Amino acid sequence: MSLNKISSTNKNYPRVAFIGGGNMAEAILGGLVSHGFPRQKITISDPMPARAAHFNDTYSGIRVLEGDNSAAVTGSKSEKLRSGEEETEVAEVVVFAVKPQNMSLVTTELRDEIQRTQPLVVSIAAGIRTGDISRWLTTGVVKPLKESESEEVISNQEEVTRSIPIVRCMPNTPALILEGAAGLYATPDVTDAQKVLAEEIIGAIAKEYSWLEDESLIDAVTALSGSGPAYCFLMMEVMEQAAVDLGIPRDIASKLTIQTFVGSSKMAQINTKTTSLAELRHRVTSPNGTTEAALKQMEKGNFSQVVSDAVKAADRRSKELAKEFGKI
Repeated sequence: MSLNKISSTNKNYPRVAFIGGGNMAEAILGGLVSHGFPRQKITISDPMPARAAHFNDTYSGIRVLEGDNSAAVTGSKSEKLRSGEEETEVAEVVVFAVKPQNMSLVTTELRDEIQRTQPLVVSIAAGIRTGDISRWLTTGVVKPLKESESEEVISNQEEVTRSIPIVRCMPNTPALILEGAAGLYATPDVTDAQKVLAEEIIGAIAKEYSWLEDESLIDAVTALSGSGPAYCFLMMEVMEQAAVDLGIPRDIASKLTIQTFVGSSKMAQINTKTTSLAELRHRVTSPNGTTEAALKQMEKGNFSQVVSDAVKAADRRSKELAKEFGKI
């Protein structure tokens, strides 16, 4: 997807702040840049000096902060950067790309800033539910934005804490090469315009993405497309080794295995609008042929049941992690 929606519906691009500079954050940032998103509208904050240096060297023009999440959200000057730094705009979109076990701490520390600026929050932290993110961003009394605000106002928690629009997203590692798949869930506070922003950001790295009405289905997306690349790589490993056992040199076996998956995936992309995956499989399977012999052997080993059980096990584990991290 291009970024035409943002440019056509807004005179100015929104400022996007990334909290955390890991591989997935860089994939999204790089995808935005490659689609023409203005670098001066992007801020990234990461506590590791090496990562901050990497972003400075690789993405000239973006604002890079070394662990100053507050300045990333509010656009204020960072105490951790050179004295000549200028203030920027408040972030309209804040992307949390930190490890799940760190989400509680990071979001809680930014509660006041998020409450004041009211951005769209996008979370790509696996297993972290929107209800927990919302709780971390709204629990407690928020300090006033201006010193002139009365103490009577700030003593009333309901008047100074507001619900935050949150989009939860589960991308997968092919996003690193702009070939990702993702599921998204939006809380009721997310407006249609904010959904467009989320689509543009995730669409920069995901070739396929879908909105889900039930947040619990994000766990199933995690089990399917989130963990799915590992299933594919395992199958490729096994096929490659079997070919080597049959005498094919490993470098040739590797190339043939990889291209088989690439070609099959492209065939599925082209044909599944009119033809099911099952039908594509049947077309390759001639009666009493080599493919049928292989598939029969797979079913003797309960291949279909093993794969189904694996995906369901990943779904269960995702739900367990959500409960574990949500208790923090």
